[in-house]
Amino acid sequence: METNLYTIAKVLFVLLVLILFGLLMYGLQYALQKVAWEQSRKRNLFIYTLCGFIGWFAFTGILAANGFFMQFSAMPPRLPVLLLPPLLFIIWLANSPTFTHLLRQIPESWLVYLQSFRVGMEIILWMAFLDNIIPVQMTFEGRNYDILVGLTAPVFAYYCFTRKKWPRIVAIGWNIMGLLLLLNIVVVSILSAPVPFRMFMNEPANTFVAEVPFVWLPAFVVPVAYWLHILSVKQLLAKNKTQYAHS
Repeated sequence: METNLYTIAKVLFVLLVLILFGLLMYGLQYALQKVAWEQSRKRNLFIYTLCGFIGWFAFTGILAANGFFMQFSAMPPRLPVLLLPPLLFIIWLANSPTFTHLLRQIPESWLVYLQSFRVGMEIILWMAFLDNIIPVQMTFEGRNYDILVGLTAPVFAYYCFTRKKWPRIVAIGWNIMGLLLLLNIVVVSILSAPVPFRMFMNEPANTFVAEVPFVWLPAFVVPVAYWLHILSVKQLLAKNKTQYAHS
């Protein structure tokens, strides 16, 4: 039975999703204001992006509300419906000349500072664990070390970009570490679900990601985390290449 703690966790999660979505759209608007494109092109790109995100939220939310993702033993597996589109999107985005130009307009520190949201996400997961909704290995009391990324993000952003006391290679290393820690919890989460290849047999099983609103954890929050890492590395490598070419 759902208790007040889990209800609070749900509300906090929805707020986190809304804040992240708002910050992403703000970042896009900021970059669009910096480029010398026609206003119609800027407006269309912003609207298409906005509608794309809203459509993705609605699509995954409707599927979850109808129990589509609760069929963990279904073949073919249904979780890839959540996981693959965001991955394909970032692969396309990272290779898009249009977006590469926009990425140059974003301050390097922003992509690192924003990773601080992972502290809030880990607290929400911990609250769900305390209410016996998710297994311990999905929290910082178990095998989830993702909170370290959120805690260190302001430190690395400040010293690498604001104060510029640490070289950019340090920020690249931090991003790689963050991706590895993210991969770790994604694997742990999948192996904690009631799938045929489940490895963590302690209860409760990880089924909450198949329900609204937590379906947006694998569908949006996790992708945002690895998008930020990938785009930060792309931005840093491009800057280093430019500096090398001018030296």
